[in-house]
Amino acid sequence: MKNFNSILELAKYYDTDLKCRKYFEQIFWNNKPVCPHCGNEEVCRYKDGKRFACKTCKKQFTVTVGTIFQGSHVPLQKWMMAMYLLCYHSKGISSLQLSKDIDITQKSAWYMAHRLRYAIRSHSFLAPLEKTIEMDETYVGGKEKNKHKSKRGLKEKTVVFGMVERETGEVRTQVVKDAKTFTLAPIIFKNAHREAVIMTDDAYSYLPIMRHHYLHFAVNHSAGEYVRGKIHTNTIEGFWSHFKRGILGIYHQISPKHTDKYLDEYEFRYNRQKVSGQMRMNRLIEQSSGYLSYKQLIQKPSNPSTDNL
Repeated sequence: MKNFNSILELAKYYDTDLKCRKYFEQIFWNNKPVCPHCGNEEVCRYKDGKRFACKTCKKQFTVTVGTIFQGSHVPLQKWMMAMYLLCYHSKGISSLQLSKDIDITQKSAWYMAHRLRYAIRSHSFLAPLEKTIEMDETYVGGKEKNKHKSKRGLKEKTVVFGMVERETGEVRTQVVKDAKTFTLAPIIFKNAHREAVIMTDDAYSYLPIMRHHYLHFAVNHSAGEYVRGKIHTNTIEGFWSHFKRGILGIYHQISPKHTDKYLDEYEFRYNRQKVSGQMRMNRLIEQSSGYLSYKQLIQKPSNPSTDNL
């Protein structure tokens, strides 16, 4: 992909639908079209340059079939700009601002942003983290003083658990139903190598997990201790701080239902902060297989599951 110094340069370069499709063909197929219906490579292109026909199953298709772009009425040029903004802005972009920047409705921008977040999920087939791992939980939700009196004291905050490998800087997060030992244990066993060194705070829920399985060190936050030599959780707490500042400053508030999707977005950028914005865009497009309907997006959420991390 060509390097762009601004969204204006990107818009000028990808100024037609066909140019965008050619770029997607390069990413998805390496310029060798493949039928998404049967996997056959013997296909022919229509004169419009957009559609293909499979010589085996006889079905028609385009490069966007089977991806988050399928069925979208938003031009691909605007999709390119949306991906640019999401990948280059360190704290993301709100649907209201996105709607203004690319001239679509706020509802369409909200749906588009969530389709992009759907594409950047990265929780499948991940090898366990190794070496030194920091773990911590945090709570996402409004402050008590900002709530209506009738809602103060209610347990409305969303519990989030995360871990980061110091050496590589890779972070993994997910929404959990609570921060109890029984909830965190399967997540930790799945994502932390048994020879890893674990750093946590003094929360009791970690102790039964660590006692017989890991080399574990903890800082006593309750006593005002935050660093003891190399023993600290400052890295994962820095990620929480970045995430919460982004939510407060960009999105202002997010619902518990979609918290995991925003975590995916911030995790995606954080884990690729050392690569260029163009590389992040390429990766986003590579991961864009799968379709998220509007009905799926707005349906009632299921309970948080340990299968997500």
